Amino acid sequence: MIGFFGCLIYLQTQKMLKRYEIDDPLDISQSHGLCGLFALIASGIFDNDQGFLRTGTPDFLLVQLIGSISLALWSGIMSFIFFYVLKKVNRLRLDGLFEVIGIDCMMHGTQNEVFLDFIRR
Repeated sequence: MIGFFGCLIYLQTQKMLKRYEIDDPLDISQSHGLCGLFALIASGIFDNDQGFLRTGTPDFLLVQLIGSISLALWSGIMSFIFFYVLKKVNRLRLDGLFEVIGIDCMMHGTQNEVFLDFIRR
């Protein structure tokens, strides 16, 4: 059941990111973010020993909810601090040329059409 619902969450999150044009080329936020968060909460529901469906008491589910909220808050706060500092020291974005060409070309030697067009000019 957890895998089935996790798959649905993954697919819907992928559609949402495409709809709002959020760049996540490795699908990290879908698989590790929302599916991981769901897995934490789902263990509080489906656990064989302490899960809500097995015992009928929400104690373990509440522990999992508090833990998942804590992890989300911790990640959000740490990410904000990290990216805020990068923005203040002007290291958050690449130079305009690298954004057009693509950092993969510079770091890994791959070539894309934008890069080839740029070189031809």
